[in-house]
Amino acid sequence: MGKFVIIDPSISGDGGHYLEYALRVLKAAGREGWSLVLGVNKTFDVTIDRKLSIDVEPIFTYDIWGRDLSASAKEIAPATEDERRQMRRLFSRSGLLWQLAAHPDVARIYLGETGLPERIAKRLTRLVPVYTAAQERQSRRRAVAGEAGFADEMASLRRDISAL
Repeated sequence: MGKFVIIDPSISGDGGHYLEYALRVLKAAGREGWSLVLGVNKTFDVTIDRKLSIDVEPIFTYDIWGRDLSASAKEIAPATEDERRQMRRLFSRSGLLWQLAAHPDVARIYLGETGLPERIAKRLTRLVPVYTAAQERQSRRRAVAGEAGFADEMASLRRDISAL
């Protein structure tokens, strides 16, 4: 029998509804005895086609919307140790509570809907005045000492937080 060809320049990865739809149609055509060909974007990982039992041809530079998908797939530099430390701190329990303390009204609405363990709610209640005082103190110090006073402010904040 002849070839059954699907051409979709938007297929660029190993998942998604474009690929899923194309594979279902191709498998149905394969059951009818057709030789299967799939024309895809050049960003498609051709090692995947070994698993598909389909002749995959990565020939398109642009997707159906005219975007060059290879241009949007640039490598992101790995995080530095300092960035990883900041992320751990930001998403720690204390870091998340600190973020909630920045917006107590929003936090109350959200937490009223989702619930919060009582001990953490008590911690948050104690943290809001500390956060407010820290913001005021930080503003004063920056106005007086500029950025040089920032390190002292951070040390003071750490002491306040650890006292909670």
